Amino acid sequence: RAFVYTDTEKEYFEPRKLAVYGLLRGWLMNQLRSEERKQAHQAAGDFLQTEERMDKGESLGLNWGLLLFENRRQYLLAGNFSQARLLTDKISRLLEVKGLFEIILALNKEQFEYDRHPSSMTWIGRSYFELSDYDRAKEWYQKGLDSANEDPDERATALQGLASIEMAKENFEEAENMEFDALKIIKATSNEENEATIWFQLGAIQLNNKTE
Repeated sequence: RAFVYTDTEKEYFEPRKLAVYGLLRGWLMNQLRSEERKQAHQAAGDFLQTEERMDKGESLGLNWGLLLFENRRQYLLAGNFSQARLLTDKISRLLEVKGLFEIILALNKEQFEYDRHPSSMTWIGRSYFELSDYDRAKEWYQKGLDSANEDPDERATALQGLASIEMAKENFEEAENMEFDALKIIKATSNEENEATIWFQLGAIQLNNKTE
């Protein structure tokens, strides 16, 4: 407790937040055993997740994006890779809107090193696709498809990605077949959002095919 003080710099904090002097943080962490350090990072990750759900980090003086990145880092340090992956997905969706696919690619490649989940593979495939590297995109989408046997949403997403590549290459029949395969999978899950996306892509394939 002697190392903790009340942060008075940000007067709008309510209730008052406690902090540790910056020069002491590394030293204090080094006093913990490995398992204790993981528990500390897990507690920090849980705290940040609660803050994100409550007000997206406003009470901590952080913007939402920084909060998500730090939350992800704490879970990675805690060895909680499944929670870190969920945050990687959320961050990727935010970056996708801005077209920042180089950052999405780097994040998901890092995540893949810890947790080889199909979602990381399909995000990597999507990033390569948007960067016009279709060969690598196809390789990673196929990896996602091959490893998603028990996850219908991930299988459908990977198939949609592969269909997008075939459409870009003007292989419309192959693209359409893949989309229909994805549709069969997704209908069994009642995922209306994904189903709507597939129907939209099928319409785009038909339009481009007729145009050609």
